[in-house]
Amino acid sequence: MGTLGLPKRVVAYALRDKVAPVEVELEAYDRDLLLQLLLMDPWTHSKSQAERLLERILALPYHEDMRRHYR
Repeated sequence: MGTLGLPKRVVAYALRDKVAPVEVELEAYDRDLLLQLLLMDPWTHSKSQAERLLERILALPYHEDMRRHYR
């Protein structure tokens, strides 16, 4: 049995949308993986939208270290 007495498969299914993005976040050491993470978000409708968002995020003045890392 899993959390709250539910079978592990039910818990895994319920958490899939929470766990998968976190795993990608932890592996997002390069720009392509970071873009994939943005594409997984349900509010993202296209690759070009995700790319624009990433550029805006990296352009923020307090993300200088991040900007250098993801060049």
